[in-house]
Amino acid sequence: MLFREIDDVLWESMEPSLPSQKPHTGRLCANMKKLMNGILYVVMTRLYVKRRSQEIRI
Repeated sequence: MLFREIDDVLWESMEPSLPSQKPHTGRLCANMKKLMNGILYVVMTRLYVKRRSQEIRI
C-alpha cells in the first residue's frame, strides 16, 4: 500500500475550505497540514488492512 502525503499544491487548494483557527489560548495550534496527513494515513492504512483481511478469508 502506498501512502502519499498531501503536497503543497493540493494543500493550497484545500486550505481555504477549512474553518479558520480560533485565537490562541493555552496550547499552541496544531499544524493543520500534518494533522490532515495523519488522519488520511490512519484512514488509508485501516482500509488497506481491512481489504487484505477480507481477501485472506476467501
